[in-house]
Amino acid sequence: MTAVSRITRRTLLKSSAAGAAGLTAPQLFNINRRASAQGVTVEFWNPGNDPLGGPIIKKLVDEFNATAGKDAGITVNNVPVPTPNGDYTKYTTAMTTPSSPDVVMTYSYNPFIPWVANGYLLPMDKYFQELDLKQDDFYPVAWEMVNFQGQIWGLLQEFDMVEFFANQNVSTGEPPKTIEELDKVAADYVKMEGDQLVQAGIIPWAQGGFSPGGYGSWGTIWGARFYDNDARKWTINRPENTAWLDWYLKYVDMIGGREKADALISSVPKTYGTVFLYGKTAFSMEGEFIPLELGAIGQGELKDKITITHPPTVPGTTQGATCMVDAANVFCIPVNSKHVEEAAFFAKYMVSQKSLVAWSLPIGQMMPTKAAANDPTLLEQLPWMKIFNETVEAGNILAPPLSPQAVVFNQAMSLAVDNVTYKQKSPADAIAEVEQKVADAVAQFKTTNPDWQGE
Repeated sequence: MTAVSRITRRTLLKSSAAGAAGLTAPQLFNINRRASAQGVTVEFWNPGNDPLGGPIIKKLVDEFNATAGKDAGITVNNVPVPTPNGDYTKYTTAMTTPSSPDVVMTYSYNPFIPWVANGYLLPMDKYFQELDLKQDDFYPVAWEMVNFQGQIWGLLQEFDMVEFFANQNVSTGEPPKTIEELDKVAADYVKMEGDQLVQAGIIPWAQGGFSPGGYGSWGTIWGARFYDNDARKWTINRPENTAWLDWYLKYVDMIGGREKADALISSVPKTYGTVFLYGKTAFSMEGEFIPLELGAIGQGELKDKITITHPPTVPGTTQGATCMVDAANVFCIPVNSKHVEEAAFFAKYMVSQKSLVAWSLPIGQMMPTKAAANDPTLLEQLPWMKIFNETVEAGNILAPPLSPQAVVFNQAMSLAVDNVTYKQKSPADAIAEVEQKVADAVAQFKTTNPDWQGE
């Protein structure tokens, strides 16, 4: 019993890598380094074996080698290393050996903090001071995600978030602005054929983005805060943290039970997609990359029928933020890197404005730097990104739980949502179980990492 499973744009198989060609070379940043007479080869590991992201990464690496890298005597060896089901064990193992890659990039944020906490990464501050890296260049949430114990441990290439999507083929009215309005209109779109659910307004636990069960969107809107990122402390037992699960029960009853929702979800193709993308629901919380993916699943006409707005809120309850970062690509340097300065030089190139825009244009991604996010070419070709930028610029987005135990929390939360929506446990009991599982994991972690600040 798990919340809806969906393959993200990180693993979506597409028939071509359209958009990978024609990328412009990023501007070169100053570095206090002269080209080596013999040259240096940098080993770069990344998960880019997918048909879309992989060719774009390769294109950027090839351009680096032909321009900035050539001038600096650096050649980057692009090594795609798959991460099946988000498993970065190969990376973790390699980073602890003398054969460690020099620089790695992830398609997920999950392994990053455990790598920092376990001492597998080098702080990058001094290597980027000479490259004119400034905190003000980044959105606060992007900076927060790589800043621990006063040091910077990586650079984000992109991050994922959600906004509120409406399918005009199903819902022709104005998108709801409050949860109360959503509840009223969602009930109108519930359709049954016999005892089978064939359409719903929304199935919130399955359409809340990629945080398990939607705690990072619906939970955030309802005022839930499970981790204090400033104090680095879990706050799972806050009384406000169950309201969103109580709200879920309204939808369980509205659609006639969790099992009916499961059956509707199972009616869409298994390779990729949500019930929203196949026209089975009126609304959904979806990521910034969705409009570019519709064509790949044969739903290209839906692109012009989607309305994207900020999520509905609960007046008097919503505390500004309406979502949290769900995932992120991050560049970092393993502690056993043999070519640290060269690796840092390459990483900076890969997060320069032109490189970031070249990455985002064919995929649709939120950019960590203000300049890249507001690049005129990007906003002209992907105009819906303005909605996402507004949320970030208004500070209405949270960083995910910045804890080595976030993976444990996510697994426990997924089970908690299932237990509530199948009516096997009350919201309070389900959250209490999450709290206990995380507390046990934290206690175990502290025995082997006594110097880690937080938890």
